[in-house]
Amino acid sequence: MLQTASYQRDWKARLMQVLEEKAPTSTGEPAGKLQPMPSLHPKPKPASGATVYMRKPALPALTGIRSLLALIIMLFHFTPSGLTWAAHPRFTLYPLINIGYVFVSFFFVISGFILYYNYAERGGGVNAADFWVARASRLYPIYLLTMLVSVPMLAAEWQARSHAQFVV
Repeated sequence: MLQTASYQRDWKARLMQVLEEKAPTSTGEPAGKLQPMPSLHPKPKPASGATVYMRKPALPALTGIRSLLALIIMLFHFTPSGLTWAAHPRFTLYPLINIGYVFVSFFFVISGFILYYNYAERGGGVNAADFWVARASRLYPIYLLTMLVSVPMLAAEWQARSHAQFVV
């Protein structure tokens, strides 16, 4: 009886390992290559003494919601009031866009949850310096790109308009 239970555990573990290694993903690569299961694979030993963490699965549904929220917030900032479609004046997204400021809170709540999801289970906490370096390396390239695009546009507006229009 003991041998049968041991055999069943080994058989199930081997089946899961084969499925995990061979299962295709959306990119076509085997799942085991992209995201090894912690229960079947030993944790990698860090070469330099740093702790290595297993990456958690992505949350594509929340990423999609965050993308829609970001789009609505962007439209809130750049859409003139009362915008309607001339061919169909009753069809308008303006009631949704007009409350874009509400979606900012949802965007930050979901972003905070994703940060917690990714960092909560790390043993010993997260080093603040490493966290901020990771955040800066992910966020600031897009900020710099935005600045490179925005500054010339602002300079052109400065030349085209009265300077009094820039003071609120």
